[in-house]
Amino acid sequence: MKKIILIIAVLALGIMNCSKYGKENKKSKKPNTATVSKKPDILKISYEDYMKQRMEDTRRDALPVDVDGQMIEAWKSEVAKLYNLLLGELSDKEREKLRLNQKEWDTKVNTESKEKKLENIEKKAIEMAKRYDKIRKK
Repeated sequence: MKKIILIIAVLALGIMNCSKYGKENKKSKKPNTATVSKKPDILKISYEDYMKQRMEDTRRDALPVDVDGQMIEAWKSEVAKLYNLLLGELSDKEREKLRLNQKEWDTKVNTESKEKKLENIEKKAIEMAKRYDKIRKK
């Protein structure tokens, strides 16, 4: 009988300590302000700088087997994202001009070597990011 009471008392103390720890832990949790936001803060950073930082991270994380191929895909994705952002910001006339410019650029880039393609896609993305930042500041 004494053993059963002792076991129940030990279990009860253990349960109480665990529940107190959970409450203290919840109270002490504060949002971590040290983490870096993945979205650009309009007032603090330009889209161009934000994009360049992400591309540096992508290059660092790329597999060594085909870095250029992976970077081409990452930059192409960025160009497509910027293209859509610009379409949302431009007037009808400017949209049409952008569409024609983009088609012409696509056909030109697809005929180039891998290294030249990477260089030109990167330049295009930076150019588009600058244009987007300029529009966004207005």
